[in-house]
Amino acid sequence: MKAVYTRISKNNLAQIVRRQMTPEEMIEFLKEGALFRKFSDVLLQVCPDENPAARLGRNLTQITGQDYANVSRRVRNWMAGKSLPQNREALFQICFALQLDEMSADYLIAAVDETGIHYRNPDELVYAFAFRTGKSYQEAQVLKEKMLEIYNAQNAEGSKRPDDCSLKYTRQIRDAFSQVSTEEELERFFLAYSQDFGMIHRTAYEKFIEFLGNLQDPPDVVAESLEKDRKNETYSVERIVREYIRMHVPNTKKTRDFSYIQKVIKKNWPSESELAKMKGRKKDVSRKAMIILFLVTEDFELDEGDLTGEEEQKFALYYEDLMDSADERLEARLKQLDLFLGEYGMNWLDPGNPFDCLVLYALRAQYGEEVISEKFSAALKALFEDPNE
Repeated sequence: MKAVYTRISKNNLAQIVRRQMTPEEMIEFLKEGALFRKFSDVLLQVCPDENPAARLGRNLTQITGQDYANVSRRVRNWMAGKSLPQNREALFQICFALQLDEMSADYLIAAVDETGIHYRNPDELVYAFAFRTGKSYQEAQVLKEKMLEIYNAQNAEGSKRPDDCSLKYTRQIRDAFSQVSTEEELERFFLAYSQDFGMIHRTAYEKFIEFLGNLQDPPDVVAESLEKDRKNETYSVERIVREYIRMHVPNTKKTRDFSYIQKVIKKNWPSESELAKMKGRKKDVSRKAMIILFLVTEDFELDEGDLTGEEEQKFALYYEDLMDSADERLEARLKQLDLFLGEYGMNWLDPGNPFDCLVLYALRAQYGEEVISEKFSAALKALFEDPNE
C-alpha cells in the first residue's frame, strides 16, 4: 500500500526533501511556508457536495440537545481552525450528524484523533455497526445499552466463554466483525467475544513495553548507576521522560499564549503521568508516544535473527548505499515508519500535520553523522525557545 498525498502534503514533503534545513530554518518553514490540513478540510473531504457547517449545526443540535446558537458557534470555530472537537464522543456525534458510512467515519476520526474506530472498544464497535447499517445516533444509544449489558455479563466474575474461541488482537476482532450485518449477528458477536474486548490496543501495548524495556535496560557500562531506577517504577518512567522524551516541550497545561504550531505539537505530548498510565494499561498507547519512542530507539534495523549470514551482509551493504542519498534515506525510513504505524493500527505519517513534518525532518538525518532523535529535539528546541513566538 502506498500513501496518497494531497496538495497540502505534497507541498510540505517537497520542501523537506529538497532542502537541507537547520532546525531554525525548519521552524521558519513551518511558520511561513508549510500548508496544514484543517478540520474543515477533512469535513469537506467526507462531505464534498454540501456545506457541512450548516448540516452540522442543525443535526448536532438534535443529537446533543444543546442550544443551537452555542452549537453553531462551536462549528464555526471548527471551520475557522480556531478549535477542534475535544473528545472522541464528539467526533462520533459529528459522524452521525453528517450521516457518514463506516469507512468515512473511520477516516474522519483518525484524521483528528490519531487512530480511527477502535474495534476492541465495545462502545465504538456499536457505533461502527450503526454507521454500517445507517442507524441514527439515538438508535445507536439504545443498541449500545443493550450490547453493554451483554458485555458486562460476559465479563462478570466467574463467567466463562460459550466456547473455546478467542481473538487476541484488534485486527482479528475487526476481521470477524466485518461479517456482522444484522442486530442478531451483533448480539451473537458480543456473546462470543466480549471477553476479548478492551480499551487497549494489545499489539501496540506490547511494542510500547518493549521500547520502555530497551530504555530502562541500557548497556552494562551504565547499568550500575541506574540500579535504583529498576527498584522504583515511578522514577524509572520519570527518567525516561526526562532523558529521552521531554525534548524541550514545556511541561505546562497553559497553552493560551502558544502559537498554532506549538499547540499542535504540545497536544498529547507524553508526560510522566501519561506514560505511567499507558504502562499500567489505564490508558491506550498514543500514536505520538509510539513515534517518539521509535525515533529515540531508532527501531529501523531488521532483526538479525531473521537473516542468514549472506542476507545480513547484503542488507548491510544495501542499507549503507541507501544512506548516501538524503532523498533515498528519507524514503526508506518513511516507508519503515509507515509500516510500523500500520502494524499497530495507527495513521501513517502525514506531511499536512506539523508534528509529522518534524518527524519527516528528523528522518532526513545523515547516516552515521546525525542522531535522528537529536535532530528532532533540536527542531523542538528552536520551536519552543524561539523569542519571536
